[in-house]
Amino acid sequence: MQYAWFIWSLIILLLWFIIFFYKKNFRKEMKQVSLWTMLFGLTEPLFVPRYWSPPTLFNLAANTGFDVESFIFSFAIGGIGSVLYKIVFKMDNHFIEAKGITPEKHKLHFYSLFTPAVVFLLLALLTNLNHIYCGSIALLTGALAAVFCRPDLSKKIWAGRHSFPAAVFCLFRNAGYCLSGICCCCLEFYKYFQNANFRRACY
Repeated sequence: MQYAWFIWSLIILLLWFIIFFYKKNFRKEMKQVSLWTMLFGLTEPLFVPRYWSPPTLFNLAANTGFDVESFIFSFAIGGIGSVLYKIVFKMDNHFIEAKGITPEKHKLHFYSLFTPAVVFLLLALLTNLNHIYCGSIALLTGALAAVFCRPDLSKKIWAGRHSFPAAVFCLFRNAGYCLSGICCCCLEFYKYFQNANFRRACY
C-alpha cells in the first residue's frame, strides 16, 4: 500500500492534535519540542535502505533517502513524547526544585546534552553497527548522562524511557496488523513494520 506510512504518520499527528487540544498547559512545550524533533526527519538517509525502505509518497525514500512521512512522524512523536509522562501520571507543568544537584554536576549539564550526538558519530564512524542501533545506544547514553547531572529527575527519566518506547512499539505493531488486513499489497509493508517496530521503539 503506497500510502500506508503516510496514513499512519497522519494518525500519529492526529493524536498530537488531540493532546494539544485537550491539554492546554502542554501546548507551548509540545510545539517547541515538536519543531526541534521534526529535524530528525533529515536523518532518514542514514536508515534507508539499510534499516528499512517503506513505500512513501512519490517514492521519495527510495529515490532520495528523504520522505515527507518522517518529518510528520518526528514532529508528532516528539511532542507526544515530551508530555507522555505527565499524561500517564496526571501531572501539570510546574517548577521542579532541583534537589541534590552539586555545582560541579550542574556545570556538566550543558555538555551532557551533546552526549547522544557525540556517541552516535563515534559509533557510526568507528563501527559497522546499523545506524538504528547507534542511535539507540547514543540516546541511552544521553539518558544516563542526564540522570548523572540531574539525579532528582531519575524516576521521571526512566519512567519516560519505558512508557514512550512501549507506546511506539504498540503503535507500530497495531499499524502492521491493521494494514496487513486491508489487502494483499499491505503484506509487504506489514513485514516492514514487524521487522522495524522493535528497533524503532528502542530508538
